[in-house]
Amino acid sequence: MTNDIDALVRRMSRIAEKLFKEEGGFPPMWLVDLTDGKQELYGTPFNFDGREQKDAMGRELGRIFQSKGVWRYACALECWTSRGPGKPSLDPDRKETVIIYAEDQTTERLGLRDVIRTGDVAYLTKLEMSKSASRSWFTDLVRQPGGLQ
Repeated sequence: MTNDIDALVRRMSRIAEKLFKEEGGFPPMWLVDLTDGKQELYGTPFNFDGREQKDAMGRELGRIFQSKGVWRYACALECWTSRGPGKPSLDPDRKETVIIYAEDQTTERLGLRDVIRTGDVAYLTKLEMSKSASRSWFTDLVRQPGGLQ
């Protein structure tokens, strides 16, 4: 098992881009690497209604990942981002963004791609990478105590 977490982010980014070209969007997606060497892709085809549902989904995914032997994963999620205070959904200057987050037991990466919509066409901007992310319901699902790099 190689641990190129950046490559996992790039792969998930390409999957998200393909779906944007074909469908104009996608449900939350999970690309997981299993300890037996297999890789699987899942979608969670529903909208979350508030923080409690997101947190419950994160806990359930953590349990599922543990039972299936997931040693690393990447997820792609559509969201709104904002520089202003309060909820991004209430900010008239918000941006539509695709977050691509990946982690294994010791390392994490965050990729961001803005969504550009012009009429009936949607596309993603170039992938921008970061070494860390804010803690959220979709983070820390396989991480072990001892911190991230």
